[in-house]
Amino acid sequence: MSHSLKVTFTLATTLIALGVCACGKTERSRERAAAPAPSAPTPAPLAIAPPAASASVALPDGARIYVDLSFSMTGFPAGGPANLESVHQQVLSSLAANGQQLVEYCELGKDPVPACGTSATPMRYRNKELYKGLASPLATVFETPAPDPAVAQRPRAAVFDKRISVFITDGLESGSPLAAGTPEGGGGAIPGPNVYRLRDAINERSKDGFGTWALTISVPFSGRIIPERGLGKELFKRAQDHLKTVALDPAYQGIRMEARDHKMELNGEHHYYYLGPRPLLVLAVSQDIALGRAFVEDLKKRLRDEKVSQPADRIESLELAPHDVRGISFSGLKSTIARGERTHFMRIAERKEGGFFQGRYECRGPAVGRVELSTYVAREATVKLPGGLKQTIEVKATALPAAPGVVTTPSALGSGRFAAEVDCAKVSRDTVIDFVLTSAVVRSEQAAGWWEAWSAPNAYEMPEKIFGLADFVQGVVATQIRPPVQQDAVRLFISKKG
Repeated sequence: MSHSLKVTFTLATTLIALGVCACGKTERSRERAAAPAPSAPTPAPLAIAPPAASASVALPDGARIYVDLSFSMTGFPAGGPANLESVHQQVLSSLAANGQQLVEYCELGKDPVPACGTSATPMRYRNKELYKGLASPLATVFETPAPDPAVAQRPRAAVFDKRISVFITDGLESGSPLAAGTPEGGGGAIPGPNVYRLRDAINERSKDGFGTWALTISVPFSGRIIPERGLGKELFKRAQDHLKTVALDPAYQGIRMEARDHKMELNGEHHYYYLGPRPLLVLAVSQDIALGRAFVEDLKKRLRDEKVSQPADRIESLELAPHDVRGISFSGLKSTIARGERTHFMRIAERKEGGFFQGRYECRGPAVGRVELSTYVAREATVKLPGGLKQTIEVKATALPAAPGVVTTPSALGSGRFAAEVDCAKVSRDTVIDFVLTSAVVRSEQAAGWWEAWSAPNAYEMPEKIFGLADFVQGVVATQIRPPVQQDAVRLFISKKG
């Protein structure tokens, strides 16, 4: 279940001081014309200028696919070679559909450095003999070398020299300090999954403007499960009992699931044989945010259409980063009567390129008028936020000079509209009112999403899930909180006539 963008409205009023001019004409709902210049000293610029457009980045062409060839992946080609091949084929098809026909393969697992330049086809990865890697150095691809003092710009890892990079893995970054440094690990030196290093590496790349998307798909598996800790008979029985419970789920009816042949090798490694569905994790990374989003949505649709997953339709996706809120602006402004006679007049200037609306509001009597502001959220600004985050939009009204009671706190009317009242009886001198639209990404009490149901607390008990997926997602989410950023502004010159 995907969580759609949640928008909340939080409104505040601040009163500060400054002054402007007076003038007058017949009242209208709205008239687009140049606002008259004030006769009093021009007010100071808005405290926060409207955001500048993001600088365009010269992005390279082509795509790169990183394939995890570690031993933990062996069960995928053994249990469902056609399913695994289809995942690879649909990745290629989605890349091509989004203009990325030039694809280079890199294989991970045999060496710390990926072996790139492979001329591969999806059929190649049906061969279970390929999967001999002792480690899954996923994070090393994301991580950049230490900065060279002699080089002004930080060097970038290989993942950044293509327009988009895609990783096909089981999500188990091996060689984890978790195995030796936590109670769950038991103090041994047994290799285990390390989602934390991968999480931290992705967070670093998001600071450089790279978006990251995750897609999970459950496919047939027949192979060895290597836990992150020593596994006694009691713990192994927990895995068996868990699978018996899962088999009762209607979604798993008719799917054979079993855990057997628990062994411990001379090097201290524990493992057992598992037959049943197991998730693959597909990660996409790109500075071209539109491309990353389009690729993941297209891939998800293709995998569903091809009926690749087991159980049926067990496919989910999520945008991990970025979550900067952009594309929100004021789209309209009008005045209406709140209480009293219709004696007010408002004239709005056309928005100047890169600037904000300016206008004049004339009080022709003591009546209370109402200013309504409409907002617009561009489609590209509407993203699916992970559980734990929500987007807030604030409209603040500032009166200059300080004039208590002249303008009320803007209130939400629904559908992106706000309204504030102007009490002309309290306008004793020329005044400026600034309406500033800001947005932020903040923590939410919203329940987490599908990744909780797909996440396992350890690597031995729930082989049909991904160990540490919830920690991985929430760890990225925690870094995506964004302070309020001004999106747009309206400045009204208030004057009193008569």
